[in-house]
Amino acid sequence: MPIKLFRFMIVLLVTVVVFGRMCIAGTWIDDFSDRTLRDWGGGRRNHEFSTGVVGGHFYYRGIVEQAFCHMENRGLGKIQDFSLQLKFMVRNLRDLRQGFLTIDYSSFNEETWNTDGIMQFSWYPQGEPKINIMDVTIDCFEQEGDAFFPQTAAIDSFAFEEKVWYTLRIAREGNQYTFSMGDVILFAEDDSVSMGTIDLLFFGRCTVWLDDFIVTGPDVPNGGPGFLGVNPLAEHVTTMWGKLKAQY
Repeated sequence: MPIKLFRFMIVLLVTVVVFGRMCIAGTWIDDFSDRTLRDWGGGRRNHEFSTGVVGGHFYYRGIVEQAFCHMENRGLGKIQDFSLQLKFMVRNLRDLRQGFLTIDYSSFNEETWNTDGIMQFSWYPQGEPKINIMDVTIDCFEQEGDAFFPQTAAIDSFAFEEKVWYTLRIAREGNQYTFSMGDVILFAEDDSVSMGTIDLLFFGRCTVWLDDFIVTGPDVPNGGPGFLGVNPLAEHVTTMWGKLKAQY
């Protein structure tokens, strides 16, 4: 067997194994291309804020300082180990005393109607004079009676600019959590959430734009409004196959 052909077969075999493992995990994508929020429950419109989809991007606009919006991803459902990626952009920042965005990963017991555990990933401005610096935190919650109290497990700062898109990432494996934004990477351990849902919480008087909400994991269903329109795995395999054939 010629050496080049043997190498070609090895490379192809490795490619199939790698992508086969990737296919085991499901992928849920909302790129907001459907111009609706049908998979997100809990959001509402009132005099305090407004939400919607414009130009394929989700937006939250807080009108007053006390504005608060909670949106649960009902399409994704309950998941365990996962990797989340989300693009965001801040505009019209006016209130420096409240957080911009918090992502909750929490478990709710439908039988007892009680929350069993909460993990919270947040970013919020430090305030004057550091208007372009935000704190990035992972908070674990300790339960006392029926109440939960946040305990900061990790914190760092991140420099940002308005009207610039950034990408945040959250990953969970067992009781290990990672939260990254730019070159900021936070780690935490917690056992309170065995399997939970992902919620978005917006605070304050500002405008936040979101796009390309992507979650992968063994418990993640294949779906979401952007799933059928984007198939990077198939495109990558086709490109790889073409390059290998061209070489040999």
